[in-house]
Parts: sequence; structure tokens; C-alpha cells
Amino acid sequence: MTDDETLARLRAGGFQALDWGSSKGGSMDHVVDRFGYDLVVGIDLSPDKNRMARQGGHVIIEADAVAVEVGEAVVEAGFLYHFLEHLPSMREAETVLAKACRASRHAVYVRQPMFGADERLLELGLRFSWSTWASHPNRMTTLDFHTVLRALRGQGVLRDFRIGYGHPVATTMAECILPLTADPEAAAYDQNLHDPKPDLPLTGVYREVCVAIALDDAFDFEAAGPRLDVDRWIYVSR
Repeated sequence: MTDDETLARLRAGGFQALDWGSSKGGSMDHVVDRFGYDLVVGIDLSPDKNRMARQGGHVIIEADAVAVEVGEAVVEAGFLYHFLEHLPSMREAETVLAKACRASRHAVYVRQPMFGADERLLELGLRFSWSTWASHPNRMTTLDFHTVLRALRGQGVLRDFRIGYGHPVATTMAECILPLTADPEAAAYDQNLHDPKPDLPLTGVYREVCVAIALDDAFDFEAAGPRLDVDRWIYVSR
């Protein structure tokens, strides 16, 4: 099936879920395993990643998520897992979030690395590893998500939303925390390569920001809770 044929099938309602920025297919596996959707389609711009995803048995549309038009209410749910941080700026992220909401009937789910703790870590001479990667130009904070989603809610694009955190980081010795002197592209702390860092307890620091967006009255945040893998909600829209 060609990309155009798959896109036509998507627009005709032939899939249950849409994974925006599907990469190599790992997030699509998560959608199937965690949420129980059988008919999942992904959108990604990278030919190499799409090739690997297809080799894994996934259905992919090779397209720019910012530019592609998929239609309205064509799937039950949309997923943006570790994707928005790869976009050039918050403007493109807002565009894709709006598209995802309009394309879905019930809910949209977002996960990305936490960037908001770096101000605190900086005081300790530390930072998150992912916060300086060139592949992460769009480093949205929870306040950024609130700003974007509040505006979309005001436009009637969504019903309600929640913002939270997943996977707490208990100490500065976690491998995702590096000294400021480490290479900007370093993925994890290595005591043989990097300067020593202080061993200190941390509170309120997490690996991920998690967002759940309700689009219709049928969506129940509490019922969906066990599937969302969220440790703490910090904002609930009213």
C-alpha cells in the first residue's frame, strides 16, 4: 500500500489510533500493548525510521506531521510520544497538537522529556542529558503546554486536559543527570568519561512530562488512569 493509499484509508476512518512522529515503531508497540488498539497508523518524515517500523509490521505514512492533512475525527485517539521536542519550535508543536486533537474523537496523549528541572539542576552544576541535544530544539515546559492547550480549549478544539509527570528521579546519581561540563550530546553519565557529580536527593524531578487531553464527554480521565503511567498530576483544567 502506498503512502497516498494509506492516507486515504486514514481519512476514511480505517484506523483506530494515530501515532504522530512514530519513529522506528516503538511507540506504536506501546499503543497496541497499553491501550489495546489493533488498527494503528504512524506518521513520520524519516525514510530510514519508517523502513524499520515497516519491517516491524507497522503501517506508516511517510509525511511531515506539521504539513499533512489527515481530516477530522478520523481516529479514536492520537499519540505524540517523544515527538514534539524534535520539532523546530513551539509554533510547530501547537500546529501538530491542534491537528491531533481535530483528527481524534476521544483523546490525545503526549509524553516528552522533562525540561523544567534544569534551572534547579543548574544550581548544582548539573543538567538533564537530553536538555542539550541538538535533536531537541523544542524544549517545552509544563507552562508552555498549559499556554498552548488553554488557547486550544478556548477555541473549542478540546474539552479538558491534564498535565503531569512520570518516572521520578530520586537522586543526582541517576544516569540521565550529567555535570555541566559533559559533552552536549552525551546520552548518560559515565564516571570514566565525565567529571564527578554530587550525590544529592531530589524531589519534584521526573523523567517525563505527560499530558492527557479529553475531546468528548465520553472520555473519563480516571478510567484511563492505569494506562497513562503518570506518577503525579500537577494541573487539571476546570
